[in-house]
Amino acid sequence: MTNPILEVSGLNVVFRGARRPIPAVRGIDLRLEPGEVLGLVGESGSGKSVSMRAALGLLPATARVTGSVRFLGEELLDKPPARLRALRGARMSMIFQDPMTALNPVIPIGEQISEAIRIHDRTVGRQEGLRRARDLLDLVAIPSPEHRLRQYPFEMSGGMRQRVVIAIAVANDPELLIADEPTTALDVTVQAQILEVLRRLRDRRRIGMVLITHDFGVIAGLADRVAVMYAGRIVETAAVDELFEHPRHPYTRGLLRATPHINSGVVQGIEGTPPSPNVLTAGCAFAPRCGQAIPACHIDDPVLRPVAGVLAACHVATH
Repeated sequence: MTNPILEVSGLNVVFRGARRPIPAVRGIDLRLEPGEVLGLVGESGSGKSVSMRAALGLLPATARVTGSVRFLGEELLDKPPARLRALRGARMSMIFQDPMTALNPVIPIGEQISEAIRIHDRTVGRQEGLRRARDLLDLVAIPSPEHRLRQYPFEMSGGMRQRVVIAIAVANDPELLIADEPTTALDVTVQAQILEVLRRLRDRRRIGMVLITHDFGVIAGLADRVAVMYAGRIVETAAVDELFEHPRHPYTRGLLRATPHINSGVVQGIEGTPPSPNVLTAGCAFAPRCGQAIPACHIDDPVLRPVAGVLAACHVATH
């Protein structure tokens, strides 16, 4: 058996606060296989982006990260910065949320893609780098790639810029790709195009992908498995079809009810707001918003356990 691309065990992220430490991620476990897309879903502030930035060593010095993160069997949390820099952009990459701020506004697109290649392979010259950049633009379905190489980010649409960011992320054939809200602020037509680009990359190159989003429509269109996060913890994980058909955790059901459906104009939100990480109390973090909470929910924080073929951290989930 080969190693999983990414294996996260007991990952904790605590930020230094003015008065007390702030726990942003609380003991999560994840596993990603080659060619698999894992959807990481939850409300803003649930810890999705922080957990994956921690895995890649992209958090500020105010963060304390503990646990284990293994990339193809290699432990990352004890690696020096030089080793992490060698891996990032070459064998593991991240697509960041805002393509306009992820790109340098005063450097042509072709030069930015070429730089991502040449920084990891010093044998590649400028012209060879630009040739590969043109091929990458063609790979992510940007028309007239030769012309686009000379353009600046402000001359391109949001969808085109996002494709450029994807091209940079896959420039060195990484085994791991983390896509952080890759379709945010794009219209539905462009969203579908971006998802098709990611699907093509997954199928052609067997990239293992973590798809961070709050949009269940994006999850349905691309993910194989789903992990649902709430207040820094994973509260449910299941195959994507199973999660949509039989969600076990009340929070997952609430998120699905809050998702617009084409055949229904009714959208039911989840009452209340997510707790601040620096004021978490005993018991299940979702209990104050849960209509099914029992006394035990306010006392004991449930652990992930098997529930009818999935894993759910819930005292009342049974079937």
